[in-house]
Amino acid sequence: MIAKTIQRPVLFAADVFDLDAVPLSPGMKYRHYAPNARVHVWWGKEVAIASAMRAFLNREGDGTDAASLVPALIAPQDFVSRFEWRVPADRLAALPSDDYAAALARSLYELLRKFDRAGATDILVYGVDPAHGISTAVMNRLQKAASGRVRRVD
Repeated sequence: MIAKTIQRPVLFAADVFDLDAVPLSPGMKYRHYAPNARVHVWWGKEVAIASAMRAFLNREGDGTDAASLVPALIAPQDFVSRFEWRVPADRLAALPSDDYAAALARSLYELLRKFDRAGATDILVYGVDPAHGISTAVMNRLQKAASGRVRRVD
């Protein structure tokens, strides 16, 4: 008798690193639809996200020249207005705060491509809690676009 191997399908973002998993569609593979710019995602408490983004923009402690950074920012409108960001308008997306996850879902790929065309080297994204609803799908897509550069901060 010949043993038949059954591979489980990819169902979650974490599964993209499981080389034995069989993706259910091409969109569930690895770094799907990622821009040329590096994508960085932070989610958690707003003040912690702002602090982490500022540290990244200042390149604190990593020895990299902050002057070579060409950042873009995707975040809720109230977050953008509450904290001062030195990002030019052509590389800034302040999405409606009241339905940020849905707005991000609608415009994610368009914004990633727009910021690539604008010459961004790094795209900073205010993430959403992946625990429920459309946020789960949004964070799944961000996980792939960011090649794993997704951090929870509190």
